[in-house]
Amino acid sequence: MHGRRARRLAGTWADEGSLTFSYQWLWCDGLGIACQRIPTDLVAIAEGPDPSPPYLLAPLDVDRTLKLRIYARNAGGETAVVDSSATAPVRRRPRATAPIMTASPTLATATSPPRAGQRMTATLGSWDDDFADYHYRVQWWRCDGSGQACAAVTDSEFVRREGPASYDIAEADVGSSIRAQIMVASFDYARRTTQFTDATPVVEPGGPPRLETGPFLMVGGNGRATVRVGAGPADVGDVLSAAHGRWALADPGLYSVRWMRCDRAARSCVRMSEVATPDAPAEQRWSYRVQTGDDGRSIRAEVVAANRLGSVTAQTPAVKVGAEPAGAAASGGGSSATDGKTAVRTVDIAGAKVTSTLRGVTVTLRLRRAGTLTVTATAAKGGAKLGSARKKVAAPGKALVTVPLSRSTQKTIASGRAVRASIKASLEDADGGSATRSEKVTLKRSRR
Repeated sequence: MHGRRARRLAGTWADEGSLTFSYQWLWCDGLGIACQRIPTDLVAIAEGPDPSPPYLLAPLDVDRTLKLRIYARNAGGETAVVDSSATAPVRRRPRATAPIMTASPTLATATSPPRAGQRMTATLGSWDDDFADYHYRVQWWRCDGSGQACAAVTDSEFVRREGPASYDIAEADVGSSIRAQIMVASFDYARRTTQFTDATPVVEPGGPPRLETGPFLMVGGNGRATVRVGAGPADVGDVLSAAHGRWALADPGLYSVRWMRCDRAARSCVRMSEVATPDAPAEQRWSYRVQTGDDGRSIRAEVVAANRLGSVTAQTPAVKVGAEPAGAAASGGGSSATDGKTAVRTVDIAGAKVTSTLRGVTVTLRLRRAGTLTVTATAAKGGAKLGSARKKVAAPGKALVTVPLSRSTQKTIASGRAVRASIKASLEDADGGSATRSEKVTLKRSRR
């Protein structure tokens, strides 16, 4: 049983008084076969007369058998090697105490204080889990601003030993603090320990991501260093890399990119699905090597920033591929150069307000550019289209769009049932720029 000591006995030898003995412990499988030396950093080869210091059985010995290899050397330098018979398989000693924590669990969020829509993670801390067979569970709790008066907001869930566990901060958490409860049980569930993390700061209101600095492109390859795209064109063989820019409220793990091939003026663009699959490594998704077929066209990237409350899309300025045709007028392709750097132009949709009636949904937005605004309502489950509307906005500012709802959706709301829906607003301007904003809403009959 691990925790006890195994002693070695050299046996009986002829002319034993003239012999010198040394020993080596061996690990063997459960049948006493397939043996190997125990690493010297765990037990060194010992020399000297019997009895010798015993070997303390450790967790690594469990389910193995042990043998003792004996080296007997006479005065002439001749050595005989004999292995003992194998021990019985080492059994695990029943645990006498509950799991012991050696490092406290912690919480991490993208910002401090945390905001609704972000994903929070919890490490499990460190425990005396020598056999890596403890059971770990995590439960999330909503508390008052001081981290007291807590109530569970999730069920207790199993997590892997290496963690981490995660929790999506909801709008209902605004004004409260969050804690995680880590529950650790021994392999046989006979002993358990519970530990709470420290409480977060009070959760503040969030929302879908908000663009602060637009995404942009970097260019490198063909023997030159990677630099930010300027006014000059890219060449076939160059490698373009997309930077997502700076966003407020975006979840760092929920950025995505789509590459687009456009005409020379960057007005008509199509997505290039062949660049990389969604599950490709990040370095493949965020970079693109300019192909021969791109010569004479332009390339841009479309960046999507998301959190648990919605997503927003913004495009990089386009970069032209190849030299400008002789006599052709230079076109900015949606970008302009200032002091040798590209001025990032993005189409921005500010915060959306959604109100609903029995017949339709009215969406109020603030636009920083004129263009064509399309608003679509889809069911949260299944993605069925509930209605859509399209409107040309002549000038920046406040814009209202009413989306008529389908008859089946009207009947559902009229019956008193709520409909979970996603409202997506897309704006395209005359220069080929675009942006998308999504909101998750609940459509229900208003009470009078």
